[in-house]
Amino acid sequence: MESLLFLESPVGVGFSYSNTTSDLKELGDTVTAQDSYVFLVKWFQRFPQFKSHEFYISGESYAGRHYVPQLAEVIHDSNKKFSEKHHHINLKGFIIGNALLDDETDQKGMIEYAWDHAVISDRLYHDIKHKCNFSEKHPSHGCRNSLRQYFGVYRIIDMYSLYSPRCVSINFSNGRERPHIHGNLAPQLLSKFAGWHRRPAGYDPCASDYTEIYMNRPAVQQALHANVTKIPYPWTHCSDNISFWSDAPQSILPIIKKLIAWGDSHMGLQWRHRR
Repeated sequence: MESLLFLESPVGVGFSYSNTTSDLKELGDTVTAQDSYVFLVKWFQRFPQFKSHEFYISGESYAGRHYVPQLAEVIHDSNKKFSEKHHHINLKGFIIGNALLDDETDQKGMIEYAWDHAVISDRLYHDIKHKCNFSEKHPSHGCRNSLRQYFGVYRIIDMYSLYSPRCVSINFSNGRERPHIHGNLAPQLLSKFAGWHRRPAGYDPCASDYTEIYMNRPAVQQALHANVTKIPYPWTHCSDNISFWSDAPQSILPIIKKLIAWGDSHMGLQWRHRR
């Protein structure tokens, strides 16, 4: 029997909260990993029937890059440090999706991807290649200007789905409008067929907007046993409550190499990286 446990991390995102507001001024990768580990230890103490189960951690994007590997490292180190059984977590592996593993490699890859898909011009591509050193933490003035042009393109197209329309509707009750199909902009022949007017299936660029509306419904929060403290701000995908981050390594590869080496030697951990 498999079970899923969802953890909102760090404190301040989603419906998670802290009674100590200063906690939001001390956030960073290290604090997040330690807080998550404390939560897991206490959770397994409360539900000991799950302690013997194989335990896997999964996450994507920044969680895949930082939260998941760093939590796995804390569990691994703590399992070696503490001999008490009530602290031991039966970690067997972790799953990371679309993870940002190394700043220099990932940022170079984003520029290459944009150029390869004709998102940016040859001129801008070569400007960025010439002016930007992604191994440095602080870009030069020229690099900043080039990157502003790069991100400017993504104001008109979806960075995460280049070939899908952006969410442009602010009235979800009327549904989204397909771009450039109304009035004289609609193809004279194709617009005469019912199939042209059907709502596109598959990826929906407004999905995040629907989610925010859904998660802020009182009935939904009550069903989830969430927001019992009535936090004074709405649920959002990106929390504005967190404005400070104390530490974030530029590369997580050393941690992954450490854990892979341990897993190989113990034949215990399983490793998969999915992009």
